[in-house]
Amino acid sequence: MNTEHLRQIAIKKNIDKAHRESLEKLNSIQSFYNTIFEDTDEVTSIQNKLNKFVSEFQEHNNKFTELHNTVFGYTETNEDEEDKTHIGELDKAKNKFDKYQEKYDTLFTQIEGLLSGATTTSLSKNFDDKVEEYKDERKKWEDRIFEFLLGLLLVSIIFAVLIAFNKDIEQSMIYTI
Repeated sequence: MNTEHLRQIAIKKNIDKAHRESLEKLNSIQSFYNTIFEDTDEVTSIQNKLNKFVSEFQEHNNKFTELHNTVFGYTETNEDEEDKTHIGELDKAKNKFDKYQEKYDTLFTQIEGLLSGATTTSLSKNFDDKVEEYKDERKKWEDRIFEFLLGLLLVSIIFAVLIAFNKDIEQSMIYTI
């Protein structure tokens, strides 16, 4: 046998080896492809899991957007290109607080006007006590409004977290991947 013939045999063996390896790689790739894109009786495909995860995320996002719009309000544009503003609960609470503040200021001014001519110490002391009482009541209402707004914000955050994580972790796409 000459060296040329031995070289051809070696090349043929290398080609056969490369062919076997490429077939193994092809089978591996095909198996991986089937895992991703085809359903089996035992395992749902990754693509279907991702689609389910995306649709669940969109549902939760819509719920969160709805809650956000309820709390903070929103503006929508109708067919005539006119904007319509929907007032949120936060603005409603602030408006109510402003009305109470205005009533308080009016009453305070009226009381001050009625007592402007009073010169007795007792009447002046009673007035000062009432002023302090009203200031305390005003401070209490300011604190309540702040607590309400803070509570509303916390509820919206908790709601968003619950929406995002209300599914069993074993069914979560993140856990599966």
